[in-house]
Amino acid sequence: TMLTTIELDNPFLEGANSSYLFADGDDAVLIDTGVSTPETLSSLTAQLSDADVTLDDIDDILLTHWHADHAGLAGDIQSKTGATVWAHEADASLSAQHEPTWQSMSETYQEAFEDWGLTSTERDEALFWIDRRDEYWSQSADIEPFEDGKTFQVGKSELQALHTPGHSLGSVCYLFETDSGREGFSGDTLLPAYTP
Repeated sequence: TMLTTIELDNPFLEGANSSYLFADGDDAVLIDTGVSTPETLSSLTAQLSDADVTLDDIDDILLTHWHADHAGLAGDIQSKTGATVWAHEADASLSAQHEPTWQSMSETYQEAFEDWGLTSTERDEALFWIDRRDEYWSQSADIEPFEDGKTFQVGKSELQALHTPGHSLGSVCYLFETDSGREGFSGDTLLPAYTP
């Protein structure tokens, strides 16, 4: 099994984060994609190339959650390669950029922020990733939703989705076995500066 960390410089709230290439034999899975910017796509492509993998080699894209710094490039990569994009069912609609879902979420946040007493400037800052969606998300992806416990076969290896709601309703970790024991990709379930 080959595991490659792909360091991405995302212009986003949590700063730099990573995508991960998980490959075994002829099967290759990309976990998260980064934001939809030319710089992020170029960096992703170059680091995949360093691992002797191209975007066309990617069979599946597994999203840890719907936020742009993790899912923004999914639709663009899917359109170029035909890769299947997977997201937990609670995040599937937002991952697919379903307009009524986005609108409902924006209205819910606006109302909550007003109730909390945020100024209009503070509300705008908090909602920049919704209001500036075109800058961070590529075209919409066709999403395959899944439930907690879904397993993904990658060659002789297996990734298992563990639903970890909190950072988003459909946030998941992907667990796998190694010679050292069970390990996982946590997305933003674990962050260095605050508890999601």
